[in-house]
Amino acid sequence: MIEPRKIIRLIGNAPIEAELHQPARLRCGGCGKIFTAELPPEIGEEKADASANAIVAVFRYGMGIPHYRLASIQQAMGVPLPVSTQYEMAEMLWVQVVPVFKELLHQAANWPLMFVDDTPAKVLELMKDKAERKAAKERAGIFTTAIVAQHADRQIHLFFTGRNHAGKNLGELLEHRKDQLPLPIQMSDALSRNKLQDNGLTIVSLCLIHGRRNFIDCETAFPDEAAYVIERIALVYKHEKHCREKKLDDYQRLIYHQQHSQQPMDEIKAYADQKIMDKEVEPNSVLGQAFQYLQNHWVGMTRFLSIPGAPIDNNAAERLIKRSIMHRKNSLFYKTENGARVGDCLMSLIQTCIAAGENPIEYLTVLQKNSRHVAKNPQLWLPWNYRNTLRSISPPPVQAVETTINSGAPM
Repeated sequence: MIEPRKIIRLIGNAPIEAELHQPARLRCGGCGKIFTAELPPEIGEEKADASANAIVAVFRYGMGIPHYRLASIQQAMGVPLPVSTQYEMAEMLWVQVVPVFKELLHQAANWPLMFVDDTPAKVLELMKDKAERKAAKERAGIFTTAIVAQHADRQIHLFFTGRNHAGKNLGELLEHRKDQLPLPIQMSDALSRNKLQDNGLTIVSLCLIHGRRNFIDCETAFPDEAAYVIERIALVYKHEKHCREKKLDDYQRLIYHQQHSQQPMDEIKAYADQKIMDKEVEPNSVLGQAFQYLQNHWVGMTRFLSIPGAPIDNNAAERLIKRSIMHRKNSLFYKTENGARVGDCLMSLIQTCIAAGENPIEYLTVLQKNSRHVAKNPQLWLPWNYRNTLRSISPPPVQAVETTINSGAPM
């Protein structure tokens, strides 16, 4: 049998649509009292449906579309949605999903691998005393930290905005870690603000791409020296690609890299040592600084040759931090610290949901509709298990009972 032809039609409409309900009203001829017809039970007391709250949150905190732009679109489409109303909708959603965000924090703290990065941020409330804090030699910078916690094939994406740098935020997250667990691997670049106050809390692994980037920058001025390093790092990534394609576990991957990537990395180290020892490069030149960067951070950049599961770069966190950068460029700033907390929570849930391959609008809608159960059992409503929970608490479908009446049969 030939399959039916499929025809897809695209239909445009406003992101948020409105329904107008006009219940009938009658006045009693005797007493003058007005009686209003009851609304259907599916229409709750809330002005906005759960799905509308979810869409507003995903537009703002998932796609970086500021409230005023969505308000302009809605106004042009004939369904006004003021900026103040959008923020109220997002805050209402935030109140109901905070338990799940806290559960993500606790789970991420106990996972074995953390990718960490940060970027400058703007919070107007925190910028008021910037000059006074600088004069007092206190931290005046404002950052958004992105942390990707990974365990097997699952990832938790977290955002933290405020005065704390990445190392401080990671340290506060690890306060929830169970004592009996082994030290987690921390992957980041070599900036000082990524370091924890207590260096014994993690196994520090540093990004090899940052070492490679220094040689890319000086490739024009020193083509031969840069090519020597870049070509050998390319071999390491070729071996890493093989490990991913063959789906090797952490120990198999470690052995494979030791067999195939140890030699090119040793050649890079020997080449850098020889160039600096023989004074063939000027220490203050871009090439000299590139070699010194390798020497200073060699142990961290070669963790993948000695620690099972250690990554070779920080690409996971750098990809995630781009969501915050897009948000900053489009929306420019948060107004208050509370607004930053709302944004961090919703951005974390949305990006974790996307990483799990789930629809964030559907996910946030389900959390709102089951908010009481979510508050009591947040561990059952994570992006990778909420569908099973939803099926377990939903009543089974009612099956119609077929009855057959045979006319003429004896009663």
